[in-house]
Amino acid sequence: YRIIGPLDIPIFKECLSYLVDRHEILRTTFGLVEGCPAQIIHPSAPLDFSFIDLIDADDPEGQAELIFREESSREINLENIPIRGNVLIRIATNNYRLISVSHLLITDAFSSQILDAELATLYEARLQGKEPPLSREQPLQYADYAVWQREVMQPDSPYFNAEIIWWKTLLSPAPPATKLPFRRLI
Repeated sequence: YRIIGPLDIPIFKECLSYLVDRHEILRTTFGLVEGCPAQIIHPSAPLDFSFIDLIDADDPEGQAELIFREESSREINLENIPIRGNVLIRIATNNYRLISVSHLLITDAFSSQILDAELATLYEARLQGKEPPLSREQPLQYADYAVWQREVMQPDSPYFNAEIIWWKTLLSPAPPATKLPFRRLI
């Protein structure tokens, strides 16, 4: 993410921590409980993130790109918190990059948009000295959605059958198989 303009880093960190309090999925790990895969929700804790100042570097954009590649290729351990890694990089005065890396088990494009919008709302309010406009407690969490989805996607449910019909209609007739050239190297 590109952040252009003055950034109050302590307030920004406070807002990221608030999001972790607000969304259980951001403090969730995955492991085995009694031999079965399970989602383990941890208590809230202040978010820690790395801050790298490249303002005096020879090629701050290039170095930021290298850090991005390194962070995005790092293996994500689903059993250790935090599952989501955040690195804030200062490229120049009023020019930052936030690298957030997470596993698809906890975020996707849609949920990332929600988190980004909430972060912007929280940050703006805190900059103005206002209390966060978003409740720390949410009535529904991602785990609630997962339970609902598991229930409605049972093979005998009307929702499941409607989904199957929709996919069969979408894919009927099935597109022809793609034929790719194959060359064997010896």
